[in-house]
Amino acid sequence: MSLRKVLKEIIQFGKREFNEKKPLTLEICRVKSKTVLTIGSLPSMMIKQRKGAKYLVVADYKYFFRIYFFTSNGVLLGGENLEKTKRLLKILKKGTVKEYTLPKEPPKLTIGDISTHYQEQFNKAQQLLNNQFELNIKYLLSIVAVKGLKEVNERELCVQKDINLLKVDVKYYKTPLFDVIAYRELITYFLSKMGIIPKNENLMYDFCYFLTAMLLRGKKAEQIFKLWETVSPVWNIKNYELNLMENKDQILKLINEIYTENELKIFIGNIFSTLDILNKYKILINSEEFLSLFKYFYYGFQKLNTPILLEKVMAKELIIILRDLFFSIFYQKYFLPKTLKSLSEIKNDPNRYRNFLKLTYLIIIFSILGGEFHYIRELKSKYPVLNEDESLRMLFLLPEYKLSSTIGYFSNKTDVDNNISNFQKLLQDMFKSYIFNYCIEIKYDSKFFCDTKLNENKIFNLDVFNHSDIVLKDVTLDLVMKPKNRIALKIIKSPNHKDLN
Repeated sequence: MSLRKVLKEIIQFGKREFNEKKPLTLEICRVKSKTVLTIGSLPSMMIKQRKGAKYLVVADYKYFFRIYFFTSNGVLLGGENLEKTKRLLKILKKGTVKEYTLPKEPPKLTIGDISTHYQEQFNKAQQLLNNQFELNIKYLLSIVAVKGLKEVNERELCVQKDINLLKVDVKYYKTPLFDVIAYRELITYFLSKMGIIPKNENLMYDFCYFLTAMLLRGKKAEQIFKLWETVSPVWNIKNYELNLMENKDQILKLINEIYTENELKIFIGNIFSTLDILNKYKILINSEEFLSLFKYFYYGFQKLNTPILLEKVMAKELIIILRDLFFSIFYQKYFLPKTLKSLSEIKNDPNRYRNFLKLTYLIIIFSILGGEFHYIRELKSKYPVLNEDESLRMLFLLPEYKLSSTIGYFSNKTDVDNNISNFQKLLQDMFKSYIFNYCIEIKYDSKFFCDTKLNENKIFNLDVFNHSDIVLKDVTLDLVMKPKNRIALKIIKSPNHKDLN
């Protein structure tokens, strides 16, 4: 029998021994040419001739070795348990050559292998976030592993950004902390692409860590809170007015026990949908306003019966949520001025006045987008001093169907001191919603459809009333046939943007 075939059969014996008896490791060794092995206590092995065993199967059972002895022809000479001593280890090391080892040793990892793993995990996390939030954002930096990365920013966990690269320390390979790094980086990037990054970086990182904990859940969420405490021991809680760490146990309980994956997806999706509306109109919110948004959803997260948690919020509901949010911020900051003196005090500070106008515009515009015109009337009634500002007075005219003056006044306003960069787009959407949900009234006899018989010729009367004080030049009414109801109103075509200039 050839030596190769002998070794192959001994390896098969070793595999059976490993699978059936489960030693820690098993090695198949060839005895060196100058070594003599005898069954028993393995004497000096230094006799200058070959006798006895040619191959050994050494099974490691932690405190002793089980050694099987094979001849050069593959004949089993027997086996014996020997105490694991330093002398025995030295004899085996010097007198044998390893031919096969179980379990198979994995190939040594290179930095390139770790970089590939990091990139694959980042791609998976990116795809999950895009799917979960119905987005299509691509992280542009390539992920590479490096050794001994020096800390630049303690909040960034030994991560460095260098032109087109995101460098991650190799020590995070296959650790829970790598998932924390990946999700935190991606969430931060997603928010930056949506244009919702507050000036206060501490607040931004805290928000991203909170979202990361909600997404990863379980032991990883607990790990995030421990890390969170490490990188931000002071927390600036007095400035944030929101002590998350005091509520850590409650938050972890909610994340891990109460909410299903679907409910978490809905909840976080609502946050992103709200931020997406802000991005659509490039509404730049400061740190205080961002904190208020965070608190709104955080306290909603604590209340199990809040509809924002348990079901997906529709676009119109999000509009009202934002209106209430802006009103809350507005009231906290300005207490809604009731006298000319209080309004004058706000006007004396240009920056404060700009932000005051931005918030008031948003309260009124989002009320109109949400179809809640009574809210504007109540605001005007309770705080008549707001009429002293010309731009606000023009917006307050809208519940009275006075559209021409408002359009004329705002036709040249493209932004509000850069706080709402897409202000024109916001106004256009507001006017369209205002016209078709408030100014235009359609009247017809609904019984007409029920009373009409097959092949009967009847005249259908449809009255369209324009209550506004402006001529709507390009408005058409579409009718669509439906077998169930025979005929029904479908949509009213929106006027062109040029007609709203």
